[in-house]
Amino acid sequence: MAQLVLRVQAVLRRSRIAMEMDNHIRLGEDIELDCRNLSDRREMEVMQYLSSHSQRLVFREELLTKVWDHARGLTLETRTVDIHIAKLRQKLEPDPGQPRHLITVRGAGYRLRSD
Repeated sequence: MAQLVLRVQAVLRRSRIAMEMDNHIRLGEDIELDCRNLSDRREMEVMQYLSSHSQRLVFREELLTKVWDHARGLTLETRTVDIHIAKLRQKLEPDPGQPRHLITVRGAGYRLRSD
């Protein structure tokens, strides 16, 4: 029962954080993304996290920790972040093969460019 209560509290905490975040992200003069319209909750959380840290590089491990709640320092071989980024590019980039907004820094992480 205690574990159930802790899980419910964690879900409520994540929901509250998502509700408090700005749901609109401006990617350019003519592009504004409404995160509430993304089909996947994780996509919304990834975009909001990248947007709130757009002034710097966001590491893959940081996204795993902050968005997916993976324990810091846990060694995981997962492509989850990369797959979500690829799906987001399909939705928001004019040419997903040549991204202008959701930039990969090879071997490190991602940066959201809003110019």
